[in-house]
Amino acid sequence: MNDRFYAMRTHQITNLHGRAVTSTDDQVSKIMLDTSLQAMQNVQSGIRAPRVQVVPLDTGLGKSASAYALIAAFAKADITFSAAYVVPTIQMGIEAQHGIEELLGEHTTSLWTSLHKHSGVDRKRAFEELGEVPTRVVDKSTLGAQRVIIVTHKQLEQELATGKAEGTLTFMGQPRSIVFIDEHPELVQQVQVTPEGVQSLHDQLMQSAPDHPWLPLIAEAVYRMSCLTHGSTGQRFLPAALLPLQAVGILDDEAGVSLWDLTDLEASHDVRLAELAVLQRVVQFLRAAAQRRAFYCRKDKAFFAYTLHFETNYPGFVLLDATSELAGLITLNPHVSTVQVPRVNYERLQVSRMDMPGKFRNVPKAIKVPANRDEYGQYIRDSVLANTQAGDDVLVVVHKDVLLGNLIGASDNPDFPMDWEGRKVNTQHYGAGVGSNRFRNKTHVFQFGSFYQPGAVTVAQMHAWSGKSLSAESLALAVNVPGTGGVYSPKGDYKQVYEGNVLRWLKQLGMRGCARTVDGEGKCKAMKLFLTMELGMLMLNMPALFPDAPAPVLAEAPVGLTVAPKQGRQGLQQMLMQGERAIFSAEDIEARTGIPSSKLSREYQALECVLKPLGWSLKSAVEIGKAGRLKYLVHDARFMQKVLLAA
Repeated sequence: MNDRFYAMRTHQITNLHGRAVTSTDDQVSKIMLDTSLQAMQNVQSGIRAPRVQVVPLDTGLGKSASAYALIAAFAKADITFSAAYVVPTIQMGIEAQHGIEELLGEHTTSLWTSLHKHSGVDRKRAFEELGEVPTRVVDKSTLGAQRVIIVTHKQLEQELATGKAEGTLTFMGQPRSIVFIDEHPELVQQVQVTPEGVQSLHDQLMQSAPDHPWLPLIAEAVYRMSCLTHGSTGQRFLPAALLPLQAVGILDDEAGVSLWDLTDLEASHDVRLAELAVLQRVVQFLRAAAQRRAFYCRKDKAFFAYTLHFETNYPGFVLLDATSELAGLITLNPHVSTVQVPRVNYERLQVSRMDMPGKFRNVPKAIKVPANRDEYGQYIRDSVLANTQAGDDVLVVVHKDVLLGNLIGASDNPDFPMDWEGRKVNTQHYGAGVGSNRFRNKTHVFQFGSFYQPGAVTVAQMHAWSGKSLSAESLALAVNVPGTGGVYSPKGDYKQVYEGNVLRWLKQLGMRGCARTVDGEGKCKAMKLFLTMELGMLMLNMPALFPDAPAPVLAEAPVGLTVAPKQGRQGLQQMLMQGERAIFSAEDIEARTGIPSSKLSREYQALECVLKPLGWSLKSAVEIGKAGRLKYLVHDARFMQKVLLAA
């Protein structure tokens, strides 16, 4: 069986991909085979608990292709073998089906998505997303009888949430041999409500069934929510113990009441559906709150509850995600383990930092101001033009609101790019594009802003994945505070979830360009990546993001952009990234940044994690052959070069 897999990989690489097998390919193949065999052994051993093995191979190393080859090799060799391949998007499902059937044969797999179901396909949406209406359709009820299936994250999440066996995890009533999940699925369901929304359910239920057993519980929840809402000021997040634990069983029993019947009978169908969704959210909130999974956020003046849809006895998951370790979620769950993998060498990747005006730091909020909209769009365009030349192939990543507001135009099709003074420009927004290969020829990738998630989302994800209980003491750590390198973030486990989300999207969308192409030596293709991320967070995480990459440099500022010189620590960081000077005296630094000469040692220590990777160290006058007692910041490589030239 193992030999058949390696033969399949060789055929895939040489005949289908048109290149020679490298030592990196051999490493990746072995990792994928060993991990898959362990997953299948878990299933065969009859383990009745969730087990997820994570393979965090970098983008471009062939983890998906290896999974295709493994499925094909084992399916050909063993008629009892079965597999599911789970993808985040429909387009990736089509790619996976093609990749597997290239090796296994035509019509040997079943792809089920909302655009591949046997009836009720939205033809307009199909044309918009795929350019055609799929002709290979599948009856969802038959998935459990198909040996090799491809489904989306949404289908997996639905099965885990409902507990229904619809075929993703079972084949002919038995656990599938293996289930590959491409990219991290969103398994945490978060619900936001207000006391008024919960009270509304109480009032509607009272009119329909005044003796319903839920009513006392809902009344108690509303009372406790009101107490928290109108209580004294305090920390931002607080646990919301709204219901006794015995309420779980009561709320799970609907006692003959249909939520649909509580909606406005005289309203249109669409209006009633919207009302139903609101009622369902309130019930979901109450059920989670009864299990002590609810908290209050003073800033949002709202209550949140969360549920992790990971209650399964299936032990054969293999998660393929290059950024799983960065995201910080999987390390919180005891049922998840990570496989050791080789890293890509990013020495050919040049990272540049763009100094974005402070008014645009919170992009979604900033562009709501009419005066800022055109200015921000112009800043993006001018920054691209200042750092590229005519003929360059460019991908611009922005927040979705920028594209919806038509601030810079939009084009997600590389065959039809926008023309920005001779540059071929395409766009993507945060939250999209994971796993896509369509931009792999882009030589310049620009990311404007970062993808910060709300604090309530961080709290919900941390507690959902870790299973840790909510407490006032733990939630006190969930508020952003200044930390190492001047980066604002929460503390404890919240920090890795909060920052991990930012880093995950930086890496995912930054590697849409040609740096995702890796040669036989494990080195990425040359590419330029431009970021506006805070320098402190970037420098602290460069080794994890882009091993072996050279230190970031400052990007060219747009022509005509006037930005007031920064003071303090930000000013020091900016100053040391500019120019080619080898030495700055404490007096030079005080004049430019306002940092007193007597405080330079303290400030350097606070920023050492940022400045040292940039090549700067703090030295006394004696250490560099000068008189006096001043301190100096020295760029060691440049200083040594000057010494050698002088000699």
